[in-house]
Amino acid sequence: MVCSCRLRRPSSLIDTNWFWCYNYSMNKDKVNDIIQWTGTFFILAMYVLMNFFRELGLDPVCGLLGGLCYALWAYRVSNKPQMLVNVVAIAVCLTGLVKTFN
Repeated sequence: MVCSCRLRRPSSLIDTNWFWCYNYSMNKDKVNDIIQWTGTFFILAMYVLMNFFRELGLDPVCGLLGGLCYALWAYRVSNKPQMLVNVVAIAVCLTGLVKTFN
């Protein structure tokens, strides 16, 4: 489906209705879904690295990225318990990174 603002001619050289095209194709729910699925990917990658490739030492990196994605999502949807869980997870992953690379 094509955004309706692309079908009409812009009224000036600077089209001020670009926001409506963005809002039509990428609304807040879609962005939240993308953030959640990205976080899910990194958390699952962390578990795979932790169980099968422990010698690489990259599982804290994936855990940190997954935690950051979920913290961003929790902030966007105002989910305070999930924010707390993610702040603790990020702290644990940062501690693991310091331990791994020192």
